[in-house]
Amino acid sequence: MTTLQSAALQWLSNGEMNNKDNNSTSKPKSDLTEEKQITSTGIWDHVSLQSLQTMYGSLDLLLKQHDEVRTQIGLLRATCLTYISKKQDDWENWNFDEVVDWISAIENGRFSKYDIQLRKIMEEISFRGEDMKTLKFDRLSSFGIQDYDDADTLMNCIEILVKSDQN
Repeated sequence: MTTLQSAALQWLSNGEMNNKDNNSTSKPKSDLTEEKQITSTGIWDHVSLQSLQTMYGSLDLLLKQHDEVRTQIGLLRATCLTYISKKQDDWENWNFDEVVDWISAIENGRFSKYDIQLRKIMEEISFRGEDMKTLKFDRLSSFGIQDYDDADTLMNCIEILVKSDQN
């Protein structure tokens, strides 16, 4: 760490700089140059020392909060996965809304573009989770899923769900 960096760190942490005496004429020229660089004109000149120290402390607090938030997000994700797993175990009892929610969530929302149409059609025919056992590929087009790759992927996901219950 350079002398300049060390002085700046000390200044931020306690408001003092080594050999800070602006009236002193006995400072070596190199110390004056480094000190001048710290206090040179710029965007920070109008900010008080106390404000800079407060900002420095706030940044430290934000870093700690960031770590706490990341930990909380990890816990929430684990909790969600647990509930998703429990909910998927009961897929045969899903109503049409839960079926559409599941379909819309496949592959990070790949099928959400069909959400409104699926919800309308599945409500009209009183579609339930247990109906996925007998759902056939060619029937997906009547639900508005015309894209072959989407229909194929969806049928594969439904087959995996139905087979997971049989194991």
